[in-house]
Amino acid sequence: MSPAFQRQGLHALLLAGLLAGVAALARGPAFSEGGWGGLSTGAWFGLTIAVPVLHEVYVAFCWRAELHGRHLTRRLGRAAFWLYAALFLSFFAGRAASMAGLALASRDTLDQNLVWRMLLLGLLGAPVLWSLYSVVRHFGVLRALGRDHFDPAVRALPPVREGAFRYVPNAMYTLSFAAFWMPGLALGSRPALLAAAFTHAYIWVHYWCTEKPDLEFMHGTRS
Repeated sequence: MSPAFQRQGLHALLLAGLLAGVAALARGPAFSEGGWGGLSTGAWFGLTIAVPVLHEVYVAFCWRAELHGRHLTRRLGRAAFWLYAALFLSFFAGRAASMAGLALASRDTLDQNLVWRMLLLGLLGAPVLWSLYSVVRHFGVLRALGRDHFDPAVRALPPVREGAFRYVPNAMYTLSFAAFWMPGLALGSRPALLAAAFTHAYIWVHYWCTEKPDLEFMHGTRS
């Protein structure tokens, strides 16, 4: 099998399992009633699931196309990374906007004491902010977007061992993406928490099926 497709069959299988789980759990009035911004709760929920899927499929396609043949750079030249990054950030903004919209559309559907929700929100907020600061300060935003797939100089940089990365393995995936749980906790939204669970689980599917094999290929290692 071409390395461009390594673990992508597993990616599809795990995604199908996650989608089946979400479909089984997305039941009841919390998912069918309410709305915000002219969209129903169901529409917002669909967006919060669809946008991450489109985002990760897009990233997997671009990373593998560039890493195994430099197909994007050969066709788009120096603009390849910047065009890729612009759409990447658009997808990321879509993730945040759809999650916020879903939480607003389905607020107060979680049977949980407000004090406990705020406590959990605070406990999440500190490590999320710490990890995001560490990404910007030590790891670099462009590197976080996948610049190493396009630029051999970035690929040659050593692993980051500062900030949150010094104490938490893979801090960006472990801590930063916990931010997607925060709208659901803040507004007491069951649908937003289910969407956050899907999003966080699926980002780990992306890591194991796309990013980890790519890192092993780039650095000549196999675990």
